[in-house]
Order: sequence, then structure tokens, then C-alpha cells
Amino acid sequence: MMEVDVCVVGAGPGGSLAARYAAKECSVVVLEKRNEIGVPKQCAEGISQVIFDKISRPPEQRWIARTIAGVRLIAPDGTRIESKSDMGKYGFILDRKVFDKGLAEDAVRAGAQILLRTMFLGARREDGVVRIKAQRFGEEVEVRAKILIAADGIMSTVPRYLGIDSFLPLKFLESCAQYEMTGLELDDIVELYFGNEIAPGGYVWVFPKGDDTANVGLGIVPTKTKTTAKEFLDRFVKKKFGEKKVTEFNAGGVDISGPLKKTYTDNLMVVGDAARLTNALTGGGMHTAMMSGMFAGRVACEAIGEKRYDEAFLKRYQEMWEHEFGRELFSAAKAASVLVTLTDDDVNKISRALVGRDITELNGIELAKIAVKVCPHLLLRLKDLI
Repeated sequence: MMEVDVCVVGAGPGGSLAARYAAKECSVVVLEKRNEIGVPKQCAEGISQVIFDKISRPPEQRWIARTIAGVRLIAPDGTRIESKSDMGKYGFILDRKVFDKGLAEDAVRAGAQILLRTMFLGARREDGVVRIKAQRFGEEVEVRAKILIAADGIMSTVPRYLGIDSFLPLKFLESCAQYEMTGLELDDIVELYFGNEIAPGGYVWVFPKGDDTANVGLGIVPTKTKTTAKEFLDRFVKKKFGEKKVTEFNAGGVDISGPLKKTYTDNLMVVGDAARLTNALTGGGMHTAMMSGMFAGRVACEAIGEKRYDEAFLKRYQEMWEHEFGRELFSAAKAASVLVTLTDDDVNKISRALVGRDITELNGIELAKIAVKVCPHLLLRLKDLI
């Protein structure tokens, strides 16, 4: 049995940031079900350089597989929208296995303890603290903590034990499949392909990771097709690259529902994918996981210092993330609900209207206005954004 100020469930980027910031002032333990942090990877590994300024942590060169200088969008009819700049503007492709472990190392250096191969089993409040049950290497473990931080990913179960319904309906779960491939001819530009023929309700990505290596994957909305994500991916790979040159395969899901309405309650804060803090339009969640983890760690320190573990105090955590990126996530969820209904003709018209524009300089409202201008039938569905 362990007694700590803060218990974090999950050692992904959000959990590790929460542990790192909480450990500055508190005793912290992290429960991680995997044997090795960062394995298997479950994303395309792209990240903006801006996040490192916000978490006050410069990236280490060993974390970076490639620096990205541009983005290229390809519509169903072949229309290309390309935006390039000086190296570094668009961020990096990471080596997630090294990156995730690096963030965990930061947490340990700050004073946190990480228990690997430790499966969360349940939690309950008792006398103002949380009693957490887990299993580590087949043996039962009990942790008593004043604050519990749920960072256990998209299929999170932790919040339910303390009164927050984190169930994710399947209609909001996008199915994804990805190959890491080698022996390819690549430049330093991320490519995104759209169209219901290749990825219904989603898109295909090609993220260059090395001189001749890339993450090639896609996400689809399962309710729009009976074909699996892997089957769509195999078709795309065969058409674009011919022979498969695969060194790794990953599959998973992306939440497109938008954030939980409430990400805190007595003794609990929920961060990252567990709180559905994923950009439903792009599928990106690393940035928001890290930021929300940092906010939760800071609030945990304040709560321990003030001896306030009630939801009235922990509410400031949600106020922090809503101020930082809440509007972006709520708008993305609305836009994503429209995106999945677009025909290929709609996408072609919108793409042609964007040719010559720097899409990285356009916000969601501006994109919505352009979409409505060329596809007036979208007005009713996009009016809330406009």
C-alpha cells in the first residue's frame, strides 16, 4: 500500500507532463499498464514546435526524426494545395518511442515514481481521499491519493469510478491504420489525401520520418463503409507506392466527439484523450494532451498546498484548458461533423478555392466562409462557425 499526494494513471505525454509538474511540490506515483513507455506508437508522430515553448521544455534532437517544411493537400480530382516555408515552421516528426520515454524521464527527474506493468482496476473515495486498486506483475497494489489524474487514453475507464461518464459511443470513434514504410522517395512535406474513394469521412496521411522512411496511414468513419481501415490503406499503398515496404503496422481509434463537458470532480482531473481533448477535424491530440497534463499538474500542486480537493477548487483546471484551446476544439468538433458529410465534389470545389492561399494562415472561421461561398448548401451546417 502506498500513500501519495497525486496518483496519475497513464504515462503517455499527458500523464507524464501532469506527473512532472505535480512532482515539483507533491509526492507522485504514475501507474502505467505497459511494459515499455511509448510502445506501441499510436499516431503519425507529427507535432508543432510551438508546444515546446508552452511547456518550457526545448525538444531534444534524439526525439526528432525529421523537421517539416511544408504541407500538401490533395483533393479527389488531384487539385493540390501546397504551403511551404523556411525549415521549422511546421514542426517535427517525432520518434514517439524515444519522445514518450523522454517525457517520462523528465517526470522521474522531477521526483515522480513510475510503476510499469501496473493495471488500474478501480477507485473509490473514502474520508476525503481516493483509494486506487491496481495489479502489478500479478500482485494487488493499493494507492491512496488526495488527487487522481486520469490520463488513460481514448477508452478511459478511470473517471467512471468517481462519477464522470467517459463512455465513448462508437459513432464518434474513427478507425485508423498505419504502416511505417521504408525505401520511399520523399521530400520534407507532409501530404494529406482526401476523398471518399480512399478514406470515407477521413483522410490519408504521408508523414516523412527519415530520408526514405514515412508513416503512411489513414482514418475512416466506420459507419460510412463496411470496408476496414486496413483494406483502404492497402489499396492506397499499392496505388501510390506499388510494392509494400513495411517495417511496422499500427491500428487504433481517434475520438471525433469533442471534449467532455466536465473534466473534473472531487479528487479528480481528466486529461488528454481520456477527456476527449482531441482535435476532431485533424485527429491531433498530442498538443492538447501535453497542455492539459501541465495544467492538471499545476492545479494539483495548488490543491495540495491549499488542502482543497473538492470540485469547486479543481474547476480551475477546466478553466485553464478551455481558455487555452477550448474554442479550437469545440469548433473542430462542429467542423468535423460537417466534413464527414461532404461529397468528393464538395471537397474538389473547396480545394480549388484554396489554391494559392497559405492554408496554415487560415483559421476555422475563414475556412468555413470559403466553403460556404463555393458550396452554399453548407450554410446551415456551418452557420454556427461563421
